[in-house]
Amino acid sequence: MLVAFLFIILIACENEIDNEIYNKDIIENVYSITLSGDQTITYNTIPERITLSVNTNYHSRPPKGIYQKSIDGKNWTNVKYEYWNRGEDVIGYQPGALTQTTYYRLIVNSIISNIITITIIEN
Repeated sequence: MLVAFLFIILIACENEIDNEIYNKDIIENVYSITLSGDQTITYNTIPERITLSVNTNYHSRPPKGIYQKSIDGKNWTNVKYEYWNRGEDVIGYQPGALTQTTYYRLIVNSIISNIITITIIEN
């Protein structure tokens, strides 16, 4: 029983070290993230897909990030994880129909993209 417990601790420590190396690699090799521009749409319509440009020089694993949205620009909610490989087109994020002005950003570890605003106007 003690051997199994120590084995589980060893695996957990190895995973934590691996994640630290992965995060360090991403932070050092992703220089900037830029999302597509602001949009203005009418109430309850679907905006254009949010796309991004990543300035990176990673060598091992592909970057991963998460899109977030906010209705006040201060409190953020995760909406989609993003993984991409060198040379691949990034899918981006397609919001559904919106009924209020919404802000979006993408975070890759500690690097935060620009914030884009999708403004809702009356029909």
